[in-house]
Amino acid sequence: MTSLTDHEPHGTHQTKKATASGWIGSALEYYDFFIYATAASLIFPQIFFPSENPTVAIVASLATYGVGYVARPIGAFVLGHWGDTHGRKTVLLVCMFLMGFSTMAVGVLPTYHQVGMLAPVLLVILRLIQGFAVAGEISGASSMILEHAPFGRRGYYALVIPYVGNLSDKIGRRPPIIVGALGSGLLSFGYLYAISIHSVPLAIALSLLMWGVVYQGYNAIFPSFYPELFQTRTRVSAMAIAQNVGTTITALLPAFFAAVAPPGSTNIPLTIGAITFAVTIIAAIAAWSARETYRVHLNDLGHPGAVPVPKPEYDRLRAQTLADARLAKASA
Repeated sequence: MTSLTDHEPHGTHQTKKATASGWIGSALEYYDFFIYATAASLIFPQIFFPSENPTVAIVASLATYGVGYVARPIGAFVLGHWGDTHGRKTVLLVCMFLMGFSTMAVGVLPTYHQVGMLAPVLLVILRLIQGFAVAGEISGASSMILEHAPFGRRGYYALVIPYVGNLSDKIGRRPPIIVGALGSGLLSFGYLYAISIHSVPLAIALSLLMWGVVYQGYNAIFPSFYPELFQTRTRVSAMAIAQNVGTTITALLPAFFAAVAPPGSTNIPLTIGAITFAVTIIAAIAAWSARETYRVHLNDLGHPGAVPVPKPEYDRLRAQTLADARLAKASA
């Protein structure tokens, strides 16, 4: 008789190896990505742009940060297809190489005083390469980890917040995402109010609660939930396209917020908070309407007729997986 886990990954070594590769790739690329954001605010205005008007230089420098989001949908289509046809590891290596090359090249670019307008042009080109590369990284890494994780522990291994990921392996992917989305949307009212009254301690406390705790209900789960919604042959492409098109759209929200409630407007916390909460409601509805995936076998993911493993049997298999992991750790 065929075992329920015959079509699931086996071997703790491969699981840990795939997980470590995905985590390292994500850490390296987003480390570089956010370093760029910091440098664009503090250093690049003086190096790559005319210094006659500091305000214009800062705005132009920050604009190059936003340019990276333009390349993300393109990277999602190209690198997502590559990941599905040439393998997850291949696309992850390509993304890491492109990100590392472009970041290193930024460090050796000539300044505005040396080559004039060529300096910001080269900076924008490298920024486009960064955005292109990052588009395929998280979908490739998440898919690779997911496909090597043991049954019952895909949420735990996929991306990086193990407590919430482990919770999703117990109760499902949708509840943490729904609670995380709605909770962080509600907390945005308090966070914006704290900023409006210039209360730094309250703003810090609410931001830690909103971003560091409640939002992780979504942030910790989407690397397992998103790829689980699609079949193996299209998984990287589907996740990359969906995520990066959405990310590009949300990158426009700050400009929309500024247009709806410019500085000096009344009731900014209420106006912007209401828009933010509306977005999180849409996200929660989308999660609620999606199919629950945590008890579906790897080979059945994305198939309309897939039947989840019954909860008692799932709990038994998951307990066995946890026991095997503890035994392997004790004997190591």
